[in-house]
Amino acid sequence: RHPLFRSVALLRTSKVVRRGDENPSCSPAGLLTKQFLNINRWESRCRQRFYGGNINQKLVNTTLFIHSVYFTLKAGLSDEDRQRFEAGLTSLAGIETVRQGYIGPPADTHRPIIDRDYTHALILAFDDAAGHDAYQEHPVHDTFRDTCSSYWAQVRIFDVQTRA
Repeated sequence: RHPLFRSVALLRTSKVVRRGDENPSCSPAGLLTKQFLNINRWESRCRQRFYGGNINQKLVNTTLFIHSVYFTLKAGLSDEDRQRFEAGLTSLAGIETVRQGYIGPPADTHRPIIDRDYTHALILAFDDAAGHDAYQEHPVHDTFRDTCSSYWAQVRIFDVQTRA
């Protein structure tokens, strides 16, 4: 189909157009009279006006290796054991190849689709898989695994290679 027909269909259903009817350059008449051959620019201007910019600009344009680890601690751990475990997590974020690190409990969101079956999350970002591999062999990581593995009942690990 011709792009004009796609945009006219968008005009009938889109929140952008309904909200933009008071703006002649974002109305169907403005499209048909002023910018018949430049539909993409019209759509981009309306998106920018009503959504605060290009939606694609919100995606980070870089590749990273993301290592996500979800721990479920054993029931009945003492406060000291929990503190040792959390100190161990913090030490992992200090390894040289870690670009960014995040540690925390499950967020307070309660929707049926959300998996809250963990007590602590560790999210680490690396420049590439080589940085992740160096992290896996680092003495700090080995120490964490040796001293803290007795604290968790379950661990789930998800690795993601992002695209630019």
